[in-house]
Amino acid sequence: MFAGSFDPLHLGHLRVIESAARLFDRLWVVAAGNPAKPSGLLSLQQRKDLIAASTIHLPNVEAVACYGLLVEFAGTAEVDVLLRSAGKERANEFEMAHANSYLAGITTVFVPPRAATWWISSRLVRECVDQGNLNALGKMVPPPVATALSATRPARLRP
Repeated sequence: MFAGSFDPLHLGHLRVIESAARLFDRLWVVAAGNPAKPSGLLSLQQRKDLIAASTIHLPNVEAVACYGLLVEFAGTAEVDVLLRSAGKERANEFEMAHANSYLAGITTVFVPPRAATWWISSRLVRECVDQGNLNALGKMVPPPVATALSATRPARLRP
């Protein structure tokens, strides 16, 4: 299971998903809603739908939405391994891996980001959308996400 807010899904996420899809027979990609955080750019359902559209070429990947504790979903779905990306926020990722192991006994596997996409973050994508810099989206997000984000904001391009 690979879980995150995916608000929005970007090419770094997609490359991790593609790598994991080669390693596992079945991969749940979970758009997670956090009750402690305010709603982001896209609704939970939109994020799930965009994950599904962006991973349609991967037959063993299933997009899921989860609002609540991911370890509960993992237990219900009989998940054996949690997948995390070992990107910019390593300390936080390791903390979550230890907590998930302690609370649910689930192993976490870290997949490093690819060099071509390590710089992309959902925060950067949201900033581009907020600033109307929609031309940059094609370099940072899968086509279904770029289309959806372009529709959410007026095309105000930077000079």
